[in-house]
Formats: sequence, C-alpha cells, structure tokens
Amino acid sequence: MILDLHTHTKRSFDAFTSEKELMRACIIKGIDVIGLTEHDLHAKVDFDNFKKNGVVALSGCEFTTDKGVHIIGFFENSKKVEIKSRDKNETLVYIKNLDGVAVMPHPLKSNTGYLSVYGEDENIKDFDFIELVNGGDLKNSASDYLKEIASRYKLKPLSSSDSHSVEQIGMCVTKIDLEINITTDIQVLNILKTIHEDQIKLMIDASINVKKRDTPSFKKRKFYQLILKISPIRLRRILKIFINTLNYSKLNIRSPSWITIREFADLPKNK
Repeated sequence: MILDLHTHTKRSFDAFTSEKELMRACIIKGIDVIGLTEHDLHAKVDFDNFKKNGVVALSGCEFTTDKGVHIIGFFENSKKVEIKSRDKNETLVYIKNLDGVAVMPHPLKSNTGYLSVYGEDENIKDFDFIELVNGGDLKNSASDYLKEIASRYKLKPLSSSDSHSVEQIGMCVTKIDLEINITTDIQVLNILKTIHEDQIKLMIDASINVKKRDTPSFKKRKFYQLILKISPIRLRRILKIFINTLNYSKLNIRSPSWITIREFADLPKNK
C-alpha cells in the first residue's frame, strides 16, 4: 500500500493542484491513499469519486499553532473539524479528542517545523508519526537527529511529498507492507493507529536526484516579482494560479521510480 499523506490543492493559499490533477496523479503513480492536508482548512473533494478510481482520499488538516508551527491531524471523512488558532498542546489534544492521528510535518523546517521552534518538549510524545522525509525540506530529511527523535519518543516514520503543485505529488511516499484491500478512510486510520514500524518503508522518487524540486526560473525574475509586489493579494493569487496552470498544463505525469531513502542516499548527486 502506497501513501502520500501530505498534499495540498488550490484550496490552500500557496498551492495550485486541482482535484482532477490530484486524482490523475494518484492513478498514474499508483498511490493508494492520498492525505488531504490543506492549511487551516477542511478537506473538500469528491471522496466517492476517488474511491471509484481505487484511491482512498483521507481527510486531514495542516493546523497552524499560535507560534506559526504546523501540525497535521487526520480524521474520519465524516467528522467536521473546527478551524481556529490554538497552542501546540490544545492542537494535539483537539486531534486526539476527535480520535484522530497526529503527524509532525517537516520537523526542522525554519519557522514552521515543530522541533525548530519548540525543540524537544513534553508534547512530542503526543504525536503518532513524524515526517522523516518531506519533499519540501529534503535537506533536513532522514537526518540522524530525526531518526533519534523518532526512536526516543516511539514515533512512527513517514515519507510525504508536501506537494503544492501536480508534479510534486508522490515524489516522497510511504509504503506499508500489507496484503489487504483498503477501500475506506476508517480502514486507513485503523492501520495508521496499529501499524508497526517494521512494516513501514520510506520511499523517494529517484528522479528528484535529476530534477530537484525548485522554484521555476521565471518566478525568480525581477519583473515577475515586481508584478506580484504591486498587485493586491486577491489578484496576486489569481495570477499565480494562472501562471502555474500554464506552466504545468502540458506536463506529462509519469510513473515514479521509487527507491528507499538508503538507496537514494547512495546515488551520486547532481550539482
């Protein structure tokens, strides 16, 4: 079973993937479970349509604490999630009160990573999973320190894309060794709660080594940045969506070449 448990669609303020693109990427890449983790928003897709196409869409949310740190919670699709600013303890308690699964995303990312802001504290034990590999923060992924934290606090590991545009979906995934047919969100949640670390493999698409996840060159040009700077927020968002649609409209989503993080570390790196 292949899972990508950290993705964003156009509903997130900084993402550009449509529901149709998300579905297509899951089918082509063989992703069985896709976690919908919009920034401080409810997941909102046609869950039944995903199911008809052999994909379980799992409802989640990437909460932002009062200190700007991100914490992911996963819940049954039928549950209504209340979005409001909370501190780290209140956020984790809220997830648990909804019988959810708590994930620590990109732990060492500046400003939004739990460990980078709070360090090691008493609430780490309240997480179920930690992202050892995050597609948006590969430089800090799978470090010895993160592995030590996972071991010390008995957190199960995840590898997730943290995708914000269609070509990033499935770049980093988690493989769970189970020979059962998964068709519902409740099944997935039960597996996440009971799975043993030995059944989990962290995978990366080998193509990342060839084409790194980076900002397209045209977005770095002064003219583009100037237009964004002088545009109202709403117009800026429309412009970004339009540009990204043009940029990726002809993109051919291809089957990935997933390898383990150990195999990825052994590859000669392109500079």
